[in-house]
Amino acid sequence: MAILIGKSVGKNGVNEPEDVEKIQELLLRTRVVTSLTVNGVCDDQTEDAISEFQDCIGMSSPDSRVDPGGRTLRCMNEVVEPIQFNQITDFGFSMQGKGGYKVSFKVLLPKNYSVKMISGNILQTFGAVPANAFDLTSELVNVCHDKVETYDLEMKTPGSLSLFFEQLSSLETPSSGNFPWSCEIDSQLFLVRNGSDDVVSTSRIKKVRTPVKPFIGNLCLNFARLSPYVAYKKVDAPFLIPISVGDSTGSFFFLGGRFSTEDRALNCTTYVGSLLGLSCRSGYCENGLKILEGLGVQEGTVSTQTATICNVDETTMKTFFQGHKTGSFLLQTRTSSLIEHHLLLVVDGILHEFNVKRDNIPAGYQFCEIEKREWKNGEKYTITEIPEGFREYLCVH
Repeated sequence: MAILIGKSVGKNGVNEPEDVEKIQELLLRTRVVTSLTVNGVCDDQTEDAISEFQDCIGMSSPDSRVDPGGRTLRCMNEVVEPIQFNQITDFGFSMQGKGGYKVSFKVLLPKNYSVKMISGNILQTFGAVPANAFDLTSELVNVCHDKVETYDLEMKTPGSLSLFFEQLSSLETPSSGNFPWSCEIDSQLFLVRNGSDDVVSTSRIKKVRTPVKPFIGNLCLNFARLSPYVAYKKVDAPFLIPISVGDSTGSFFFLGGRFSTEDRALNCTTYVGSLLGLSCRSGYCENGLKILEGLGVQEGTVSTQTATICNVDETTMKTFFQGHKTGSFLLQTRTSSLIEHHLLLVVDGILHEFNVKRDNIPAGYQFCEIEKREWKNGEKYTITEIPEGFREYLCVH
């Protein structure tokens, strides 16, 4: 509830004792001063504290006085009101591969104050916030210091997202087994006075889902064999985006442009798209044709061929690879009715695929020579050469 006064308080004010006590108590709540005697007497310390607060809200000429219904009293009341925590959600990656979490909140934010976020271990009572609290204010622009405003902040990788993960784990790097992957955690905002980190106001607690545990290490053709927990999924499979977090390099799972919080599975298309670096480009991992669009090449195009190699039979496909023992190619298989069935990579004569369980072959990553792979009767094959700029992860570790 807003504090009201009957007469002016401060320099050249009426200074009714009851009104002065209200302002002194309010000044303490704003944390503009850490020590002030609440005695109803408007002394130099009280006037100086009023002037300091007026400077924080951007008054060009502080007058050290609080008037009923005036700007200073309004701001003092608003700054101690609870922060309105609108949402915290996982934020989709942009074309540049940046992303993280999006935080939206509404608050009056004076100069020399900060909004900090705690996730995981929430403060139960007012006090100083922990040293690893995430400072949202440092990334804000166009802050209005004397009005309540809504701020939408994107916590982007690798900087702020890395700090967010470190806060959750309370460790130096999220690669630790103690990190709370794929679970729901509490997050809360705190308005603090800079320098002391004393809490002025706080928000309600919001829940946020953390990502599934990333693949830690370098993305490569056989990464799934190095990390057997990566399973095959027929539909809606996440893809991987390499990110450096703390001291570790990991590849996070993304689904629909957002952190995957429940699935750690790939399919043939997202496996290929991830290795070609297309996973941060919207829509390019939906199917083989979309991947070709992302590569910027026509289906069936090979630099050594004058005509495209589209929907050929098994013999023609094998003959081609017998004459191309080096190079990187995308191999699409289609049913006899030309419906796309499967997507594979062929690198230097070795076939790499992420497949559903079939016969005695387990689901997941498999590799073999083209000649040793069993092919279905009646299938058609399209071969497309992968452009040089997309071959960074097409290696075996």
